[in-house]
Amino acid sequence: MSEVRPVALGWEHPRDPATGHDVPLHSRRDLRLALEWNAACRADEIITIDPADYMPEIPEGTPVGYALYETVSEGTPASPVFPSLAELADWCAANWDDGRFTREEWLDGFDERLMADG
Repeated sequence: MSEVRPVALGWEHPRDPATGHDVPLHSRRDLRLALEWNAACRADEIITIDPADYMPEIPEGTPVGYALYETVSEGTPASPVFPSLAELADWCAANWDDGRFTREEWLDGFDERLMADG
């Protein structure tokens, strides 16, 4: 599975210094859902939330870009960051799922998968 995540333009996903692998990060939407869960559940059902396990908030006024993220891995980047959804769609059509989807199909799909963080 994959999802589009808004990121700061120029965002570099963190890597584990020991392994050099991408550090999995959950989406901001997942963080909101976890916080809502904790607010609505009984004390014995509260889950531990570590903000470091989630995508960082994009500061207001920061230019936004978009990247495709794998969600099976709990959130590692599958694409570079692009300044527009159209450019991300171009990249996905050429580089993802063996070209099964056109640029237009990717753009249409972004409406459904877009903004896991938004």
